[in-house]
Formats: sequence, structure tokens, C-alpha cells
Amino acid sequence: MIKNQEDLFKTALEDPRYIIESGFWVVNKDKDVVPFVFNNLQNEFYDQRSEYDDILKASQLGFSTMILAILTVKFLLVPNSWSVCISHEAEATKRLFEKVNFFLTHLPSWLQRYYTPDEESSRELGNKSMRSKFYIGTAGARAFGRGDTIHYAHLSEISRWTDSGRIATGILRAVPQSKKQGDIWIVKETTANGQGNYHHTEWQREKDGASKFMPFFALWLKHEEYRVKNAKIDEWTDEEVYYQKLYPNLFTSETAAFRRNQISILSSEEGYTPEEMFKQEFPLTEEEAFLFSGNPYFPVEQLKEYDTEAEDPILIGNLNGVPPNQVIDETNRGWLKIYEMPEEDGQYIISADTGQFSDRCVATVINKKDWAVVAKFRARIRSNQFGTELNKLGYFYNKALIVIEANNMGQSTVDRLIELNYPQLYMRQRVNKKDKRITNEYGWWTDGKTKPLVLGYLHDLVRTRQAIIPDKDIIGEMKTFVRTEEGKLEASEGNFDDCVIATAIGYFVLKQHPYTKTKTTELKQIVNKVRKFKKLRTVSKRINLRWRR
Repeated sequence: MIKNQEDLFKTALEDPRYIIESGFWVVNKDKDVVPFVFNNLQNEFYDQRSEYDDILKASQLGFSTMILAILTVKFLLVPNSWSVCISHEAEATKRLFEKVNFFLTHLPSWLQRYYTPDEESSRELGNKSMRSKFYIGTAGARAFGRGDTIHYAHLSEISRWTDSGRIATGILRAVPQSKKQGDIWIVKETTANGQGNYHHTEWQREKDGASKFMPFFALWLKHEEYRVKNAKIDEWTDEEVYYQKLYPNLFTSETAAFRRNQISILSSEEGYTPEEMFKQEFPLTEEEAFLFSGNPYFPVEQLKEYDTEAEDPILIGNLNGVPPNQVIDETNRGWLKIYEMPEEDGQYIISADTGQFSDRCVATVINKKDWAVVAKFRARIRSNQFGTELNKLGYFYNKALIVIEANNMGQSTVDRLIELNYPQLYMRQRVNKKDKRITNEYGWWTDGKTKPLVLGYLHDLVRTRQAIIPDKDIIGEMKTFVRTEEGKLEASEGNFDDCVIATAIGYFVLKQHPYTKTKTTELKQIVNKVRKFKKLRTVSKRINLRWRR
């Protein structure tokens, strides 16, 4: 109960929900103007909130509206405060600005007396009564730094900001140390946008307890609007049974019916099924939120299986010595991860992506016989030195066929292997446009035609589980490999794709140069069959002798 102005100001600091539900109005989904009453999920978060919060959510749960309402209370009733709301795009910023203006133009008289509008701009509001201000803008439109003092900040859809890490750091630097409850509040609120980006990395740190921010996953099953009342489901799918076990009191016939209805109105898009499209908008786990968002290129369900089955290497180290007499020096900081040692008569392909200057050089070793990745090399070394290392790796794996992406610095790697007289280098055919002559050149060439080819082939191998990939780094890069809005196939912002490119080239070349039975292999098979036959004859003779006796 608020008795006087002092109580009101204290409530604004400590319990703004009371003021919001007592005096704020909002437009609901039916376009009616109604009193602002917190829903189930808003209440759950509000009761757990801290000074630094991170909300991972599904679409349209009302969190941005709730946060803006809290910041509006601060703007109205906390003297000398500065509230900031940053969005990912201009249109979203405009909508957020309109929401705050709606709150301010529909204030009851007992709150209106504390608001004296200052000169207003398209981005900033001022309150003369409290000498407070409220900035609402788009990420990157204004630089924040140590000269600013921000008390309350709403980082809306931060996962979709361009250069999100730098901008967020500038805002956080402007936040002072709090002295009492309600002095500061910084909240990130967003839907997921794939893995490996700034928000996903920070979320993982928060989950590990390495960040000041408190993670909050907003489960849409708890939202009272997302259900079909009195729905009955007699037959449950395997996936629905899984969700029932995961959320026994929440995944009911009513919430399952809502999920089914939403999936039924969705259509397949860019290779994703309606079920996968639903998971992008309404994830039921944090893993789903990050895996199915961000427009991932590789099939998510299969990547989950690969992730579960990933193995630790049997050995990590470096190859030393002069080929063919190399030895492995074991060290956890080694460049080479080995999952299978070379077989005596094994046949292998080594596909390599040469880094640019200080970037990483990567090579994937694939067993031709069973299509398994048996080793992976990754190091920050010069392209010429990479050729030397590939020479050792190639001899170690039975003079494997080495295919190098020859673009840019890759040619230097190719030249080094030629200089070392490596016996098996991949050659491509090139047609001269002028005289139509066909020439052979060393290395693989990646361009607008070949890149979609090799990636599409790897996509199919992953989808059908034909490729055996135990390496966590390769799987991790496939998770963050996306199709951009412009249609480009590349790593998402802040991530790498060299393991993906090297692996994709390797499997594509494997299709052109498959495993072949050698005379030695055939001879071994004949010898083994003879041995088995002799063993069977011996056993048969013993049985016959016993029978005669």
C-alpha cells in the first residue's frame, strides 16, 4: 500500500510491478486497451530477477513490453536516472518507442503529476520533473562509453545485433556499481539466433556461473495463452511422449494441441519441415532454441545425433621426423588429433584448407573404405610450413591422396608439396575459355559453382548419416554454418568454417576417387578364406570321426 510520495519512490526502486499493475494500460492481442496485469511467465521472471538478467524466450511472450513498463516507471519516479533501450533494427526501435509513448499518454492522474515532458526527439524522451531521460535506439546508432552513466538498460534481441559484443561492452562500461536495491538493472531479452555468436557464448558462460548475468529460459508451455482449452489427444507421437516425460505437468493435451495447430499452419521453408520451423519460434529446450534458430545449413536433428556420438581422440600430438620415418610426440597442445591409426593396407584422402596469413590451416583425413574421419590437423602456421606438415601426414597415412584448396594462399601449400615430390597430389581439369583446351592443375578450386556442390554433398551425407564424423570441432563448425539472408553459405558471425570446407572437399573428392581393392587386399582375403575353409574341414573331420566311433 502506497501512503505517500516517499513510499511511491521506494516502490519504484524496489517493486515497480505494483505501480504497473495499479496504473499502466496496455493494448492486448485483441487490440483492446486493458489494465497491465503480468502473465504467468512475466511473474515467474520478475520474482527471480537480479541486477543483471538474460532472458532467452520464444516469440510473443510479452517480455519486451514488461521490461519497457519497468523502465518507464524508473523514468517517471527515479530522479536523475538514465534508461536505455537498444533494439536490433530501426522498425523494431520504432515499435518500442511507440509502446513507451503509449504508457506515458495513458497515465492515471496520480502518476501524470510526476511527468513533465522535456524536449523530445525521435530517440530520446526527457522528464523535467525528475531530471531523467529515456533513450530508445538501434544497435550501433549511438556509441556508449565511460563518459556515460546508464542506470537501466534493455538490450532487445541482442542475438541479432551486428557487432553485438562491442556494443554491449560499451553499454556495460557505462553502468555504475549499485549501492542499493533498484539502483541499476541491465536485462538482455532475445530469441536465439544460432550458435557460436556473442549471445550464445555469453549464455554458456552464464550457465557455467562465469558471468554476472543470470540466465532465464522462458518456457512457452507456462504461458496461459498458448493452449487449446479442453483439447483431448488419444494417440501421442514419439516426440510428444519425449516432451511429456520432460515436462510431465506442462506438456498436456492442451499445450500439445496448440503445438499441433501451429505446425499445421506452417509450411516447409528452405529445406526445413514445419516441425523444425515451429522449434525455431517455440523451442521447448535451450538446446532447441540455439540449434534450430539462426538459419543453420546442415540438418539439425542429425547434428544432434553426431554431437551425442562424438568421441575423444585416441591420441593428440605432432608428427616429427623425416618421411616415411615419422614418430608421434604426444602433447595435449598438439596440432594433430587421431581417432584411428593408419591400417596396413588402408587407403586415405587428406583434404586441406589453407588459412590466410595468421588464420588456421586445417586438414581432414578420411578413410576411403568406411568414409570415416580418422584424423584432423589444425594449426596457425604459414602456408609453406603447412605443406611440410601435410607431407608428413600424407606419408603417415600410407601416402594418402592430398587435395588442397588452391585458392589464395593454398597455392603456396601446393607448391611446397610439389617441391617435396609428394607422390599423390589431387589434380583438377580446367577448360581454357579461349581455345577450349583442357589442362590439368594441382589442387581444388573453390568458386560460386563448386562451393555449393561440395557443401550440398556433405549436407546429404550428414542427412543420411553416411559420413562418420567423430570430431567435435567439425561438428561444432557445422552447427554454426549458416545460409545468410543474402543466400551465402558461410560461418555465422564470429565463427570459423575451415573444418567444414576441408571436410566437404574431402568427401566430394572421395566420390571421384573411391576405395579400390588392391592385389594385396584381394590376396589377403583369399588367404583368410583358405584359412577359414581349412579350419572348417578340420572341425568337420573331427565330428565325422566322433560320429563313426
